Amino acid sequence: MTTQPEFYMTYDDIGYDLENRGAEPDIEVGIAPQDYVAGRDPQLERAIAVALERLEDHEPHAPTREERPRLAAPSLPPRP
Repeated sequence: MTTQPEFYMTYDDIGYDLENRGAEPDIEVGIAPQDYVAGRDPQLERAIAVALERLEDHEPHAPTREERPRLAAPSLPPRP
């Protein structure tokens, strides 16, 4: 089923509109028919490769116990 967009958004000052556009990828990876037939997913493979590269460059932050938020309810004041 196809639907017609309800709203049209355009940014004349920068020459950009949002009609019939999705989110544009940071890294474009094409999928060839041969990849589809072979059951390969080059987009997923590239995403995993990029994620692993970035993990090598930037070590993930491991939170300490002190950095955790306190989620316990505050204690009640004493009864009069």
